[in-house]
Amino acid sequence: MREVLLLFVTSALVAAHALAEAPSPQDLERRATEAFRAGDFVASARLFGEAFAASPNARVAFNAACALARAGQVEAAFEWLDRALGAGYAKPENLANEGDLASIRNDPRFAGVVSRARAAAEAKLANVGNRALREELLAMQAEDQRLRAGLATGALDPRTLHELEAVDAHNLARIQEILERHGWPGKSLVGADGAQAA
Repeated sequence: MREVLLLFVTSALVAAHALAEAPSPQDLERRATEAFRAGDFVASARLFGEAFAASPNARVAFNAACALARAGQVEAAFEWLDRALGAGYAKPENLANEGDLASIRNDPRFAGVVSRARAAAEAKLANVGNRALREELLAMQAEDQRLRAGLATGALDPRTLHELEAVDAHNLARIQEILERHGWPGKSLVGADGAQAA
């Protein structure tokens, strides 16, 4: 009996050690992104797949599909697009414009994927209380991020820095107006993406 108990404790310790060393979904996603940037699309897709298995996420599934499309694995790319849609991916504009999906865009199945994403996006908007405010917040976010992209590369010239300061001042004033009128713009008012933009 003592040997059985010792074997059980040893097995439990080995399993706990393996779990402690297992990479997190975020680490897997980071490694997948690095592999993608390095042009190793097969490894990238595998790592995105592992990240998705650890923590299902529509964006991760979409990224796996992009890696597989770049790797020329058409069937697998469509399987991952299906997983992305199943996990709630609802960005038809990204599907239509994503350069990484160019190799599969002419496949007859692609139009169906875009159509499903469009229907999912419309369904998400059905319960949004203020669509105009949502669109405004998304536009504010897009402009902010466009200007901040230069910060990461160090390519921000003085003119762009001045423009960024003006955008920040405008956005701050506008958010204060929104808060005074509506309170925090939550999901029921502006949808999940609008709330995140705010």
